[in-house]
Amino acid sequence: MDSIFTKNSSILPHPDVVWREVDGEVVLLNVVTGQYFGLDAVGSQVWILLQSAGPQGANLHTLCTLVTGRFEVDLATAEADLTALISDLLAQQLLAVA
Repeated sequence: MDSIFTKNSSILPHPDVVWREVDGEVVLLNVVTGQYFGLDAVGSQVWILLQSAGPQGANLHTLCTLVTGRFEVDLATAEADLTALISDLLAQQLLAVA
């Protein structure tokens, strides 16, 4: 696994991350680095999708489809927001690229 992210990359939760859903939002903790992160409603849905995607992960297109199908947001905005979120979580070692 590496941290180079493209539109076609398979994204998955980092193996060192534990998580819990609290009041409809997901809280992440990398047990090795100590990085902690709270996700809002949209980010929580993305995280849950990544959990259910299995070891192959999910790509940006799949995540955009989820977000535009469940929330009132256009595709361009969803892609930009998800790219920022994924990049942030990768930098904090909370996600990984397969």
